[in-house]
Amino acid sequence: MTESIMVSGGGAITVATEEVSAAALALEQARDLAATAARQLATIDRMVGGALLGAAAAPSSAARAEQQLDRAMALAARLESLSATTATALRLSADAYGTVEHSVEQITRAVLARLGYGVGFVLPLLAAVAIPAAVAAAAGILSASLLAPGGPKSLSHGVRAWLRDNSDLLNSPITVALVGGLVTSVDDVAAGALRLPPLLQSLLGDEGLGVLGVSSTATALLAAGPFGIFAESPVTARSTVTGRVDAAPTGLADRIDRIPDAAANEHGEQVRIDRYSSPGAPDRFDVFIGGTADFSPVAGDEPFDMTSNVVAMTPLPAGSYRAVEAALADAGVTSTSEIAFTGYSQGATLAMALAASGDYSTVGVLAVGGPFGAVDVPEGIPVIELEHTDDLVTVLGGARPDRDSVVVSREAFASTAPPPGVPVAAHYLGVYRETAVLAEQSSDERLREAMRVLDDHGHDGATVTSTMYLAERVRAEG
Repeated sequence: MTESIMVSGGGAITVATEEVSAAALALEQARDLAATAARQLATIDRMVGGALLGAAAAPSSAARAEQQLDRAMALAARLESLSATTATALRLSADAYGTVEHSVEQITRAVLARLGYGVGFVLPLLAAVAIPAAVAAAAGILSASLLAPGGPKSLSHGVRAWLRDNSDLLNSPITVALVGGLVTSVDDVAAGALRLPPLLQSLLGDEGLGVLGVSSTATALLAAGPFGIFAESPVTARSTVTGRVDAAPTGLADRIDRIPDAAANEHGEQVRIDRYSSPGAPDRFDVFIGGTADFSPVAGDEPFDMTSNVVAMTPLPAGSYRAVEAALADAGVTSTSEIAFTGYSQGATLAMALAASGDYSTVGVLAVGGPFGAVDVPEGIPVIELEHTDDLVTVLGGARPDRDSVVVSREAFASTAPPPGVPVAAHYLGVYRETAVLAEQSSDERLREAMRVLDDHGHDGATVTSTMYLAERVRAEG
């Protein structure tokens, strides 16, 4: 586990590594100590120095003591000034670094937009050349798989084996950056293919009205619904297990530990709701939402599936989103109930979307490894985002706005190799828990304030009651 994290956001474009933040904080503490020492020395000088020098038979040592006292006060004042100046310079350097990074990101987006538009513009020509070759190649691969000892399944096994053997490629920050660039360029390719003027492209794309982009691509995928792929359905959510809990979560890692794992739970529960009850006060709630449990494009009984992943990128409510809403209603959550959301992967997208909906009195959000793209939580709600620069999943939601969030990021496998045979190891919840532990040690003021709000939310509750919820799809009979 690398010890390096980066904290950014909070409505600004400041980017500060832990080393810079810790150094600035240490200098500010030195400034305060120097100021205190200077005040104490000045008091001593007034009380003692004048009396000694004013005596009729003052020894020469008194004069030397007064000189040393003056020198000590000057040194304390100098230390205070230098510490304050250096601390300010460090924080300004973080601001400058963030400004440069933000500018580079904007330039990169602009270049990718132009390239995407160009590719889209010549797409018909490319298709005319590439499609026959692709059909011939596919026919050859299919024929080979039919003749292979294992039949067509051998092709699937071969792909899985390649992914296992090349897991380091899928966990590379370079791969993540390239995929992120391709995802954000979808609208530009579409604009070029439609021969839209560049000005109209900018207006309709991700940076404008968002008509073209990840959302429109996801909406187009829903056209496969009648064929059984990405087909939405009604959902239900029912409570399965309820019990008392010793205390509310403390810290980010404790919150992550409470996120449900459908594969590990007895009934496959995906949602956990903790209720904090105090005499004479309205109940407050903490909601913990798990990630994708079914990766098939054909929806079954599980609403935390690929269908919900796709629908969540459109303006439509995904099945998993509606399931969490149903669980909240069953738990007695109203629009005035104070509530905090914690989610992982698809659950992080849902947590952000629920907080952004305005339907709940949200006090804070912890979003872990989510592809929530352009979801924008209103200002004033503390949001902490944990992301890994080598996590491919986080960039699949498209371009992100400059949210009023505090973002904690790191390269999960900067100093160690990802585990062999694990294609997206940087996305694992256990790895994100390690990042959460590092974040808890941060001295960044914005991050610590956001963590304080989340911790304070349930810590004065007289009782904590936890309920697990199982969400399911409802299929029409026949």
